Amino acid sequence: MSKLKELMAKGETITLSNGLELEIKPMSLETEAEIGELYEEKKVMKAMSLMVKQAIKEAIPDATEEEINQLNKKDLKLITKKVLEINGLGGDPEKKSSPDSP
Repeated sequence: MSKLKELMAKGETITLSNGLELEIKPMSLETEAEIGELYEEKKVMKAMSLMVKQAIKEAIPDATEEEINQLNKKDLKLITKKVLEINGLGGDPEKKSSPDSP
């Protein structure tokens, strides 16, 4: 590794409902570019999906597409919230869709 190793993004650990711990890391530069393109195309849900799937794949490299797609909503919400937070995108998707939000 080069001198940049010290500057690599650090992750944060979350615990899922079955006790499994995942280290959620900030998205890579490559993923960030893909997400940016999807946002420009107004494909926000697809961008969110990609961001979350990439974070899960980073934490559990052998996770299958089917396992990720069938993840229970409680754990999916927890992962999504942490992915948004760790990437500086903040906000709670539920609050944004509520009628009381500005």
